[in-house]
Amino acid sequence: MSRILSVAPELPSLDLNRTRAFYETKLGFETISQYPNYAIFSRDGVWMNYVLCDDPEIPKNASCYIYIDNARSLYDELQAQGVIHPNGALADKPYGVREFSVLDDSGCLLKFGQRL
Repeated sequence: MSRILSVAPELPSLDLNRTRAFYETKLGFETISQYPNYAIFSRDGVWMNYVLCDDPEIPKNASCYIYIDNARSLYDELQAQGVIHPNGALADKPYGVREFSVLDDSGCLLKFGQRL
């Protein structure tokens, strides 16, 4: 029987160089590889893939949920970078997670959650 080992979301970027800078300087990711139309970033073994797009409406409709082990710690780290979504403050949700949200440089919504 096969097992699913991991998932790497593929999100749209309006400018891969700007997205790379955002992920490296604001979110603490490293660039694994970058091509003219594609980039891969990683942090703590989690990979995020980005594909270049030219329609600014597409990123506004893209999102990803990332499970983490310490929401307060990462929230404090990213809050210091000024990237927390205005409506995405750290909160315990009724569906059993402590979560917060970030908008990336293209407008993709990244939700980070710790299971409670």
